[in-house]
Amino acid sequence: MKQWQIRLIACCLAGWLVGGAAWAETTNVAEPAGETAAAQELPAATEVATGEAAASVGKAELHRNEERGEYLVWTLADIREDDPTSADFRLGGVALGSDFAALKKAFGVPERRVERDGSAQWYWPGVTASVQRSLPYDAATAERIGVDPIRTVPGLAQLTVEKEAYPAARGIAVGNSRENIIRVYGAPTEVRWEPQTGVTNYIYRAPAPSREELIFRIRQMQIETITLRYAPQPAAASAPLLPAPARLAGVALQEVFTQPPYTDWDYRIEQDYVQVWLYPDFGVTLDKESGRTERVFLRSNHVSTAKGIALGDSLSTILRAYGAPTIVAEQNEDSLQLCYYPLPQRDAYLVFVVNTEKDQAEDIILTTSTIRRVLPREARYGLEMQETGVSDER
Repeated sequence: MKQWQIRLIACCLAGWLVGGAAWAETTNVAEPAGETAAAQELPAATEVATGEAAASVGKAELHRNEERGEYLVWTLADIREDDPTSADFRLGGVALGSDFAALKKAFGVPERRVERDGSAQWYWPGVTASVQRSLPYDAATAERIGVDPIRTVPGLAQLTVEKEAYPAARGIAVGNSRENIIRVYGAPTEVRWEPQTGVTNYIYRAPAPSREELIFRIRQMQIETITLRYAPQPAAASAPLLPAPARLAGVALQEVFTQPPYTDWDYRIEQDYVQVWLYPDFGVTLDKESGRTERVFLRSNHVSTAKGIALGDSLSTILRAYGAPTIVAEQNEDSLQLCYYPLPQRDAYLVFVVNTEKDQAEDIILTTSTIRRVLPREARYGLEMQETGVSDER
């Protein structure tokens, strides 16, 4: 390959590989030129069940520019090391099972009420509540006739807020950043990504036997709504014979790759032994001969790991969610640190490439092997610049 062709391919790859990773604005960034920012002081720290003041949940700065209009940039919240208890599953100052008097005290007189089968929906500006009536039988009878026993508990069964005035028990409210949820509540019990809508749900469940569940609905890296509800009745779980395959962005490691139905690919990169498919939010490296996935890597912070970590997150946030890594590889001259977390699946690692100077995760990679080359960036994904060829056939 001629030298000018190699340089041209290098320039193209740089744009393709990092083009979707617009994550630098998720933390406390420098003031962009031509913008104004007004610091918004948060209300006084909310009181948790113990009566102690909650830790800082960060501070929002309102930024303005012609291209994006108004948007918020949040500073990092203080890390809380204690995991949530049942006392933390409150929203807007009320808990599940609260009666209408408690709801009226918290939110005022409702605008309207809609009757439903066995319950009533109450509506306030930015607040929706579902209140259950008492049933004429107990929990044991309900279970015997196939009704979820939680339906026999009268009072508040579900509450959704869309206003920052009604925070969860630990002070996290609508508008706060995705990363701060993890810093305050820890790793979610479950992360549900909805690629068709651009929404991610961070779900926290109270310790058993409690059924409380908090759902933070996230869009564009900020909390859009918060829901407190009873979790669905768990199904009887059977013990798996083998660990479930490790996944990132919905793609399973070491399995034959098939095109995901929820997104279209942008580019395909061919080499002697590997093939790389680039999508708007993630990329996949395949063994060309077997078609099996060798690596999955993220390209935007609209997708997170199973514990909620996304590109741009601080190292301290990663440690809050995953604990200390098993392997740490330092690239001191490049201010890079590779944090390895082995997964239950054999020969599977989740690797965070952290820029220690910026304190940001600049790569998140699910891989079948350790990463031998870190620079140039495409080497992390299993590519070699001098041999790269590009195909854009569809």
